[in-house]
Amino acid sequence: THFLVNKNIFDSKVWNMKEWIINYTQSLEDENYMVSYINKELAEQHKKEKELMFTKIKNTISNKMQVGKPFAVYGENIHGNIELISFYPVKDVHNKKNMAWLVSYEESSYIEEILRFKNVLIISTIIISILLFLIIYYLLNQKERLELEVKNKTKKLQDSQNSLKQLNKTLIERVDENVKELRKKDHLLLEQSKLAQMGEMLNMIAHQWRQPLNALSASTINLSLQNDFETLTKESIEEISSYIQKEAQKMSKTIDDFMEFNKSEENKKFNLNSAIDNTKEIVLPQLKNRSIELITQVDNDISVFHNEKALEHVLLNLITNARDAFDENKTIENKWIKIYSQIDEDKVMLKIEDNAGGIPQEIITKVFNPYFTTKEQGKGTGIGLYMSKQMIEAIDGSSIQVENSTDGAIFTIIFNLKK
Repeated sequence: THFLVNKNIFDSKVWNMKEWIINYTQSLEDENYMVSYINKELAEQHKKEKELMFTKIKNTISNKMQVGKPFAVYGENIHGNIELISFYPVKDVHNKKNMAWLVSYEESSYIEEILRFKNVLIISTIIISILLFLIIYYLLNQKERLELEVKNKTKKLQDSQNSLKQLNKTLIERVDENVKELRKKDHLLLEQSKLAQMGEMLNMIAHQWRQPLNALSASTINLSLQNDFETLTKESIEEISSYIQKEAQKMSKTIDDFMEFNKSEENKKFNLNSAIDNTKEIVLPQLKNRSIELITQVDNDISVFHNEKALEHVLLNLITNARDAFDENKTIENKWIKIYSQIDEDKVMLKIEDNAGGIPQEIITKVFNPYFTTKEQGKGTGIGLYMSKQMIEAIDGSSIQVENSTDGAIFTIIFNLKK
């Protein structure tokens, strides 16, 4: 501990006096102050020990001394220890000016602890800052990486979407092309079916006309013979003429029946027996010629919504198929084709059954496929049942099925009564 005396409160001559100089020396703390000492050696030792420390804190001490209030600073001495330096002002009681300062030096372990803690705190702060910087840097890099990845994935997604759009466009075009091609093929199949059925009808017409033509030929021969033998009378001419006219009307009616059969109609509600009767007019002569009995057991009050002419064509196709099956299986004696109806809640089933031997089980699921036939080469086109299925199923809720019975095949046409 020592006193610092303010040089400015004494005359400057005082400090040149030998007796004063012996007891005072310039202070390290501030150039305006002198420090008193008892022993010159102690003063020199103090100066040597504190000089290095004060080079670092002298400006701080000088500034605080000018304020004139007690304060304390710390510094590191030459031994590496922290000293707490406390300054207490000594004031003139009259003018309150600082005449001197009492300075106390004390090594402080508490400050050392605080400084060590400060250093640890600084190091920790630096480490935390570095860690935060690394985390932020990592997060920024991750953000950039994720943004780049999202950008790339978005681009890939857009490319995929564009590819899908192009693929969908291509598929739609292909589907449209395929649909058009299928419609074209269906149209060709329909035309083939019509031509095949027309050929069948021409065959039926030829069969129905054969007997009337023979009769007409015989009548004309009879007229010629009577004329040659001069036995021709007015009565015989009128009789033969009446007979020829009657047969010609029958032939004309046959043409009318076939023309009516081939007319196209819109979908409508009609009586099932009407379609069956129209078909019977066409096929009955051929069936009788082959000794095939056609049995119909359909209720008179059953009406369905469909295309009547389409149903007639389907019935004609099924009946002629049964007729051909009888031609191939000549061992059957009592040949019959039965058309009958069944009602199940909101459905009516029209069944066409025969005893012609049935369809082989291994191919029964293929009979509705286009160009599939069980007939000999040149006798079947393989499109009749396919087109029959197309015509029946053209109306929602309608369908056609096939199964074998004990003696033959049963085709079932199903209509929806709610239509």
